[in-house]
Amino acid sequence: MTVEFTATAGYDEYVWDFDDGVTDNTTGYKVSHTFTGAATYSVSLTVTDGGLTDSDNLSIYVYPALDYGKVLVTSSDGGESGQEAIIKAIYPSADVTFNGSMTFSQSVTYAKENGIGIVCRPTTGLSDSRIASDGDEAEAWGIIPIHAHGSNSYVELTDPSYVGSIWAMRYPNGSYGYGVEFTVDVANESNATGTMAGWVCKFMDSYVVTIANLRTLFRENASNGGVFNKTNGYGTVDFNAVQSKL
Repeated sequence: MTVEFTATAGYDEYVWDFDDGVTDNTTGYKVSHTFTGAATYSVSLTVTDGGLTDSDNLSIYVYPALDYGKVLVTSSDGGESGQEAIIKAIYPSADVTFNGSMTFSQSVTYAKENGIGIVCRPTTGLSDSRIASDGDEAEAWGIIPIHAHGSNSYVELTDPSYVGSIWAMRYPNGSYGYGVEFTVDVANESNATGTMAGWVCKFMDSYVVTIANLRTLFRENASNGGVFNKTNGYGTVDFNAVQSKL
């Protein structure tokens, strides 16, 4: 990752230390540097002017590239360790990590730090405000959170039916709300999120497809024929039909 640094102009000398074994002595106040590994770097700058010196530092966080073959299964209220088996039955190559104690915010941070592309959360216990802020944060990094929830007053009452990049699931017999995007034909909402996570992991890891394009294919190949319904979103997804078009 290449970062541009800009200091205050007008000093005699600038000495940059990038905390990776590289230093840069220059009379210019602007420099660029490429960090080659995922880590936290403490970048320091020492300026000299007329025999006087001063220093400052800045932390730079470089995260690994996201891997959509990796799934984090987690929930602030205990999680569902059985979802790992569901995901791996659909996509045996999936690398699944289970942690039942993380909040949604912690899940997004952990995914960024470890290059995990998909976060699977079965809980319905998230408040609207956390879904909003953490969903937007996940979207900014390209992380796909798959979550079971029903009525959510934060969500617009028209298409699209999600916040940020959250893919909101329900199973056919579950209660619905304006926050649901898809239904999955399984026994309960935990299985619904696990099933969706498995298929999204398989498709994102095995095919050349963007998140937006895959989402469109899911919508077009759901039981409502690509039309959003406030009662059950786009309906039940036909995963085999999606795969045939990838």
